[in-house]
Amino acid sequence: MKTFVISFLIACLLFISFGMPAGAEGIHNDSIFSKLEEAFLVQLALSDKPRSWEDIEGMLDPYFTKNFTAEFMKGNIMEFEGGYAVPGSDFAGGYIPYFSYSDRTKVIQDKTSEKLYVQEKFKKTEGGPINENSRFETITLIKENGIWKIDEISYNSKEMENAAAIQPVSTLSTSAVKMDKPDKIEKFNFSDFLKSPRKTAIGTGLSAGALQEEMVKSFQSSTENSWTGGTSFLF
Repeated sequence: MKTFVISFLIACLLFISFGMPAGAEGIHNDSIFSKLEEAFLVQLALSDKPRSWEDIEGMLDPYFTKNFTAEFMKGNIMEFEGGYAVPGSDFAGGYIPYFSYSDRTKVIQDKTSEKLYVQEKFKKTEGGPINENSRFETITLIKENGIWKIDEISYNSKEMENAAAIQPVSTLSTSAVKMDKPDKIEKFNFSDFLKSPRKTAIGTGLSAGALQEEMVKSFQSSTENSWTGGTSFLF
């Protein structure tokens, strides 16, 4: 039974950690990538506390088009006491993919339609709790009122051709308030992961494989230290 529980938890970890950046050193300091990172942090913040519907729209507006915002809120926002929020879940749709923001993350400019595409290929995984085919995940940005905004996110798209150089900073007006990135986590803690999976996964800065190993070790250590011979709710 213990083996099953560990395998299940690793499966959850695999889901949230695919494509996670290896660390801040490998992330390009470019306006496109910065905008996507900031947009993701805004999405995470929607789970922190209830807010008014208008406040949530205002938080999303600098990063997402009106159409995307409407669909995202319709599919993820729920009403709670005191306002609206996104329930704590790692299975919600419409979130920024876990791009590596490295040379594997391609930026494609479609001059005919004035669109930008950010795309990355995620490798096939086998032999673990979750088997996935290789796939391309793509974000489409368009200009809304003169500002580049996220209009579509595809988790299983085709490879796009004509990858262009990243646009100069001056061409990308974000008009967004900077948000602090999650604090660096020096040591993985299983209980922290259960409380906040996304933030813990990002804060460690570890690769998916290394994070899986740390999770198993932390889980085993916590269960061994807390075991007193009585009945365990896990086993």
